[in-house]
Amino acid sequence: MADLKTRASSILAHLNGDHADSLRSIVARSEELPYLPSRARATAIDADGFDVEYTLQHSLASKAEKRRARVAFKQPLKQSGEARAAFVGLSNESAGLWYPVRFGVTPHLPGALALGALLYALSKAYDFPAAQVALMPVLQRYPDAPDWAAWLLRQIGVAHAVESVLMFLYVLKRGGSVVTAAKWAAVHLPVGFPNFFSFRKLNPAGVQKKGKGH
Repeated sequence: MADLKTRASSILAHLNGDHADSLRSIVARSEELPYLPSRARATAIDADGFDVEYTLQHSLASKAEKRRARVAFKQPLKQSGEARAAFVGLSNESAGLWYPVRFGVTPHLPGALALGALLYALSKAYDFPAAQVALMPVLQRYPDAPDWAAWLLRQIGVAHAVESVLMFLYVLKRGGSVVTAAKWAAVHLPVGFPNFFSFRKLNPAGVQKKGKGH
């Protein structure tokens, strides 16, 4: 089909740029995946269907697994103008399918805990002889460092507490159980906003049913 070959690049660019959620859902349904791909990109299209490269994020600690798939249209396209209707049909069939909300410990957690411990130790430097000795070079140069550390620790604590509540509600909205939401919220307390990106990486959004954002 000559006109499809001519318009293939623009069709693929539109699909990859504006319909990433739909594409992930289509691939998950077509390949019968247990959860949505973290990334999916259409690479080629013809009258019978299109090729997709996608990645599966099994856990936050594992490297994403790259795969390829072929998604067939229900009926071969007769002209390029039918591509949109074919994609919409596949998207509607894939909309609203349920996938479990997974929990994973973000790799930012150790660093966040270490930073929190350092700030706490610095804020209490004048209260504990051991901390005062360990942090003596800092205290000699910046005698007000404990006060600043205490202030910063309070600000971070308040911000993370608010974000943690929002994270809990967000996970519930995405379909997670109360237990799963509580786990993500607990990790969010020391980590903060990077935890949100870890959630999105492990639980990417799929296409919703009409009336829910599609």
